[in-house]
Amino acid sequence: MDHQLSQRFSLPSRTVQALFGGLLLAAVLLTWVQYQARSRALVAEWDAHTRDTLTMLHASLEPLLEAGHEPGLRRAVADAVRYPKVQAVAIVDPSGGILVDSANRDPGLRLPIPAHLLRQTQTGATADLRWTEPRPGGRTQFWLSPLPMLNRAAADRKTQPAFPQVGSDGPSGILALLVEVDLAPLEALQARALRQLVLINGLAFLALGFIGWGLLDRILGRPLDTVIQALAPLAGQEGSAWPGEGRTLPQVLARITKTLRERERFHQMILESLPAHLAILDREGRILAVNPSWGNLAREATKPFPAPASEGNNFLTACRQAPPEYAEKAREALAGVQSVLEGSLRQFSMEFSCELQGTPRWFLMSVHPLAPGSDGAVIAYSEISERKQAEDGLREALEDSERGRARLDALYSATPVGLIYVHPDLVVERVSQQVADVHRRSVAEHVGRKLEEVIPRERWSVLEPIYKQVLESGTPYYSYEEELPDPYTPGRTRFYTTVFYPDRDKEGTIRGVHVVMQDITELKLALQQQEQHLKELEAKNRELDQMAIRDPLTGLYNRRFFDEGLTREWQRFQRSGEGFSVIIMDVDALKKLNDRHGHEAGDRALQMIGTMLRTTLRETDLVARVGGDEFAALLPRTDLESSKAVVAKLHEAIKGLRLVLRSRPLPLTLSLGTATVPGLPPASSAAELLRVADKRMYEAKRLASARQTDAG
Repeated sequence: MDHQLSQRFSLPSRTVQALFGGLLLAAVLLTWVQYQARSRALVAEWDAHTRDTLTMLHASLEPLLEAGHEPGLRRAVADAVRYPKVQAVAIVDPSGGILVDSANRDPGLRLPIPAHLLRQTQTGATADLRWTEPRPGGRTQFWLSPLPMLNRAAADRKTQPAFPQVGSDGPSGILALLVEVDLAPLEALQARALRQLVLINGLAFLALGFIGWGLLDRILGRPLDTVIQALAPLAGQEGSAWPGEGRTLPQVLARITKTLRERERFHQMILESLPAHLAILDREGRILAVNPSWGNLAREATKPFPAPASEGNNFLTACRQAPPEYAEKAREALAGVQSVLEGSLRQFSMEFSCELQGTPRWFLMSVHPLAPGSDGAVIAYSEISERKQAEDGLREALEDSERGRARLDALYSATPVGLIYVHPDLVVERVSQQVADVHRRSVAEHVGRKLEEVIPRERWSVLEPIYKQVLESGTPYYSYEEELPDPYTPGRTRFYTTVFYPDRDKEGTIRGVHVVMQDITELKLALQQQEQHLKELEAKNRELDQMAIRDPLTGLYNRRFFDEGLTREWQRFQRSGEGFSVIIMDVDALKKLNDRHGHEAGDRALQMIGTMLRTTLRETDLVARVGGDEFAALLPRTDLESSKAVVAKLHEAIKGLRLVLRSRPLPLTLSLGTATVPGLPPASSAAELLRVADKRMYEAKRLASARQTDAG
């Protein structure tokens, strides 16, 4: 029989081992699958956030790049590191050289960017160009993004952006934005997700294991315990272990005793953690257990009722022996507790007041039976002093309500601004005469009606979302401005500004909306006049600016502006080596024209020549009148061959110039001289380049004069 019992009792051990082994393997596999899915989701969310950051950086940097605003561009790049997780931001040229950098690295420094990614930025690739590198303290992710909007805008203008000059110090091509992102937060999120999954799955599968173990113990263990207890006296081995598992009757009893004690401690801990004053009674009314709150209340009470002293006292006896001032409430409490103990009532409650340490306090007494099938009850005292104070305050408020309503009516009728108050369902409770006039209705036609019934439909379609926003968000809506018909003068309009304030009670619940509507017509008209005045001043300033750089007769740029442009172009040539050309032009026989036909004819001739130069040359060329009969043109990015083509085009246009005097067309001619840098003879300064062009112009004028002499 011992051998049979041993075999019978060894089966659960192997089963439990197999159960826990299988659950452990399933927990590991499930955790791995969940971690992979969670990690992919975190990476996708991380990438989406980084792409949003790149989009915002594009939107803030490209206008500054296109406008060539160097200080603003540097500030914008430096401020970009304030984006979450962004370590550094740089704008690089097609070779990887730094143009602008938030980390203050040297301009022109070549960053170690993979060559194939740099090539992809030049081919118009829109896919993610990124890579990861280890850094001290973690890993860094690099995002490389081309700036296509900037380069398309430059291509449309057939020029490069003003700053930085692509192709000046390096190869031409598409600029790119390089963003360095710290991966430490992402790795921390992944590690945290792994820890959470391990903890949750571990606890879940551990609970499943113990549930399975409990089922096995219920199916196999308890019958064996019964057999052990029945056979132990017969075998003479009471108190000794049976072979195979080491279970004994004393061990079983000890386990039961330990479990009961743990449950008792658990119940006591729950009892002590509850904020109410609790006591547990048996069927006779004796106090079996109390929590610390009940004991504190018993020590504070100066009379036996409502708080019997402590465990061992009889609550029913304390109610019968209550002092005279508590006699009525004591009888009510005694009857209620007895009814719950006898089972005639499912529960009982009552309110009472008492004085504790000289302070009046209010309590709610609740009596509930213990679990079905057991004798006894639970008594709970919950303090309701604050609620009673609130009820007293509410009664006082109601008494003051009528007086307050009268004062509010006087305020609404006397205030110089428009006021309206609506409930959360947008029903009007109160309105001032000013608002009623705007709506072209009486005050009585507003009260008790929905706003949409008293406001025109087209105006309500705009106001309704504002009211709903204030009610849903609980935040005010400021300075809604609108133009409405003047309620007092037909045919005119007035301007109003409206503010919407949520009205909250003491608990923070929104109970309505206060609306303040103010007439700002006079202020609006004054602002409009000021705005018109500012526009006129701006127009005059622009006119003065143009007068400072324009020739008043021809509308071309003047000599000072031409000299400044020439200096800038020469400095750019020195930086980049990209050439440009200048053309010096002189009107032939202008003095003779003035002497024969008057200065008015000479002025018309100069105006015709200025118009011809503007329409013939490119928009990017700078054309100026630099003397009485002398013109000049600055041709950026124009080499010797290109300048010859421009001169040929000018000669062709000059052939068609005719000044009509007294119905007789008079031809106009120009002598041109050009100089290009780099070119021959080499020029060492902008002034020397002008002298070369001027010399060639006078040579052309001399040759033209000689030809005319030969022809004559």
